Amino acid sequence: MKAWRWAIRMAAADRAMDNDVFRNAYGLHQAGRLAEAARVYGEVLAANPRHFEALFLLAMVHLQTGRFDEAERILSLAVAVDPQSADAHSARATALDRKSVV
Repeated sequence: MKAWRWAIRMAAADRAMDNDVFRNAYGLHQAGRLAEAARVYGEVLAANPRHFEALFLLAMVHLQTGRFDEAERILSLAVAVDPQSADAHSARATALDRKSVV
């Protein structure tokens, strides 16, 4: 098999793994199992640090649990990945606002 075909198949396999792990994290998040969801979002990000949805939703877990500094830090990374995301900018503003109140 040519090296580039192998590389394409491996990249697809990595994305599929990322997606399966991400779906697991999202399910945990939806079930209110926030600590577990945060851990699994972290696994997704260990494999792909630019996974926008994992960054954004991990930050949402931190907002939900009052960890505003960490939420803002992660949302900054999400904005760097997708500067056009109004949701990420808005959530970052919320985190900054909450940080200033605490």
